[in-house]
Amino acid sequence: EQHLIQLTNATSIWKLTNVTAEAIRPGDGLYARGVDMPDGTIAADAVWVNIVNILTTIRGIAKDRLHLSQGDRAMTGFIHRDTTTASYLGSAQTYDLSRLKIGQSAQILGAWRPEDNNIDIARVDAGH
Repeated sequence: EQHLIQLTNATSIWKLTNVTAEAIRPGDGLYARGVDMPDGTIAADAVWVNIVNILTTIRGIAKDRLHLSQGDRAMTGFIHRDTTTASYLGSAQTYDLSRLKIGQSAQILGAWRPEDNNIDIARVDAGH
């Protein structure tokens, strides 16, 4: 299904972090919240670009990435030092990722990377 989304100077755009409309690329997936206008467009107050929220298993841990699986599908989740946070058993978000463990289930919120089908990680919820 397609919709025409109208951005304004008050529209917030998220693609792992807050960005401008120039960061949106052909092929990106958009989720928008706003008001239906009489002409059929959506006047957006917020747009999320390539947002994903998936349940995974941690298969490997490196300094700048997590190796993840979802069923038989393997993927890489890229860690961004000033952005990626973790929550352990529902605790407050922290930049400390040292408590993540291989084999642990993890809910990943992030931005899908269409160019390589991996994820830039915003948040890891571990041990739910």
